[in-house]
Amino acid sequence: EVLVAMSLLGLLTVLVYTGMNTGMRSWGAVQTRSQAAVVERTTRNWLRRQIGGLVPVRWDEAKQTRIAFDGDRRGFRFFGFWTHPTRGGGLYMVALGDEQSDGEHALVLGYQARDTERAELAGVGEVEERRLGHRFAALRFEYFGAPGSQDVRRWRQNWPRQASRYPELVRISGERSDLRPWPQLIVALPAASLEEPL
Repeated sequence: EVLVAMSLLGLLTVLVYTGMNTGMRSWGAVQTRSQAAVVERTTRNWLRRQIGGLVPVRWDEAKQTRIAFDGDRRGFRFFGFWTHPTRGGGLYMVALGDEQSDGEHALVLGYQARDTERAELAGVGEVEERRLGHRFAALRFEYFGAPGSQDVRRWRQNWPRQASRYPELVRISGERSDLRPWPQLIVALPAASLEEPL
């Protein structure tokens, strides 16, 4: 009877340990996913504010009007207000793009002080970067609107440098390397009526 009782106790101990171990692993996985979701949501909201904070600038020249926006399938650049911890606030050139390394893609935000000496989308000084997301199998940037007064409003993979209008919407979509879903991010840019000649 003692042997039977000890065998049953050993079996129960193994079952309890296995259950606790499985539960702890499940709890850890849930915590990790929850933290990742919070970080991603915070990053997306922060990114939405940065893109939505675009400062529309244009240069009126004799033959054409140029805008401070340049976009293609790999990313885009614009002017936006930025508060730097050591340099202070001001107008910066902001670039959001796809950086490839070792077969994977990463969403990277770079910024540098605006070059006030040149009438074009340009920056001066050191470029600082923030890695906003990595381990993507692919990233895509698209733009909605009409680059010129004669164009049709639609989604485009490139926003031409000679455009006289800003896109109305910017869309960022991609696929993760681990096949987890990554909802596309669509951001409305400031209205073209806010554009002021420089």
